[in-house]
Order: sequence, then C-alpha cells, then structure tokens
Amino acid sequence: MPLDYRYELKYVLESSDIFHLESMLLCHPAGFSKAFDDRVINNIYFDDHQFSACSDNLSGIAERIKIRYRWYGKEAHAENGVLEYKIKKNALGSKVHHRDIPYDSLKQLSSIVNDKMPNSAMVSPVIRNQYLRSYYLDISGKYRLTVDRNVIYNWPSDSSSIHHSAIPDSRIIVEVKFDKDEDTDVDTVISDIPFRLSKHSKYLSGMYALYG
Repeated sequence: MPLDYRYELKYVLESSDIFHLESMLLCHPAGFSKAFDDRVINNIYFDDHQFSACSDNLSGIAERIKIRYRWYGKEAHAENGVLEYKIKKNALGSKVHHRDIPYDSLKQLSSIVNDKMPNSAMVSPVIRNQYLRSYYLDISGKYRLTVDRNVIYNWPSDSSSIHHSAIPDSRIIVEVKFDKDEDTDVDTVISDIPFRLSKHSKYLSGMYALYG
C-alpha cells in the first residue's frame, strides 16, 4: 500500500510567546479554528544500542525511520495505544501504524515492537515524553496547525506517573501540516505566521535532556 506523505513546518516558541500566538490564531486570514478538544499525548521512543535513529537525525540523513509508541490521556499505560513508524523522506513525512496494541509493561511492549520488525536491529525504549496538544484547521480544510506545550521528558519505566523527576521543556512547538499535493497555497498561510521556521525533534530534545 502506498504511503501518504505530508509536509510538517515547525516553529519553536518561547513560553512568553503564548499571547502572541493566541492573537495570531484569532486574526490569521486563513481562518484557523479549533478542530477538536485538546489532548494529552504520551510517547515512548525506541532506538537500537547504537542510537541509530538519533544519529541519522543529527546527520541529516534524507531517508530515516523513527519508532514510537503513542497513547492519549493521563493514564500511565494504554489499552489501545498505537505503534508508529515515522518515515522521513527529505522534507516529506509519513507514518505506518499498528493500532490497538496494549501496553502493560515495557518488557511486553519491547517484545511486541521487536516482533514487528524482525529484520532490523533490536530496539529498546529510550525516552518517554508527555505534552498537551491543541488542534486547529484552516477554513479550506487543507492546512492543520497543532500547538504543543507543557512538554516533559523522562526515562521510560513502568512507574504510574511520568511526572516524578521529569525534566520540563517550557517551549511551545507549533506545526503546520498539509498533504504533499496541497503546497500551492502554503506561502499565503505561513506569510502571516510571525515566527521563524525551525527544525525541531521532541526525540532529540529528550535525548539532550536525559542523556546530556
């Protein structure tokens, strides 16, 4: 099955920019409005013993894969989490999903992840993060915008809470997302976003925070 690729344009804001961001969303000519309610997102990222995913990202490898397990809500574990392979090909990104995978323990989850990628190097959980995401959609329905804040990083564990000894990241991450065939009008959208485009990876940020 062919993959659906999309662009993801990112902006990294300081926490003090929140009011400027809210004003921009209210006044943007593209007519961004809330798509649905905010959600708490949890991720556990996997990498091999050589930290190949981290190295490929730092080296700017054009085609690379990142593995993560995602669920929503404040619960420590998930009954219907999603295993995702984030595929990057130059400026485009796509995902392959394995849905409704329960997470009761890291040992069980690691076994499931490695069973689904038998021809690759063994991977282990290396980072867990959590953040609050808001979702917006422009009036044409072509351009999605997300706002991530209250980001925290911690080591993966079977603990009931991620918050104990977690490392906070006060920055706000804004992403504009659109399908690869909908790039014709994007300049008119981003021209009214008064922030500088930037590269950002929560996985790399977590690596720096935890492994230093």
